[in-house]
Amino acid sequence: MMGGVCKELIVIEHPYARSTPLEVLMGMTFIMTVVFLSIDGWAEAHLAALMSFAWFLVTFTLYFVTWLLHGHAAWLRDRGSVGDVEDA
Repeated sequence: MMGGVCKELIVIEHPYARSTPLEVLMGMTFIMTVVFLSIDGWAEAHLAALMSFAWFLVTFTLYFVTWLLHGHAAWLRDRGSVGDVEDA
């Protein structure tokens, strides 16, 4: 009985459907990079720009991977529906 209840509580959501925070973080880190590069009086501004650009690359990579997974899931779904038609 508990197995059925647990299965009903688990909602499977694709990571691409929740990628909005990644998009916001990508935008913020890119803007921070530009802002840090425009600061002249701060000695560590270039280091801060480099670190924020590194975070931009990390979030971009995560977003790109979720986008690829979304395309792969759609391909599998289409491939599965074709297989069902062929079996009938």
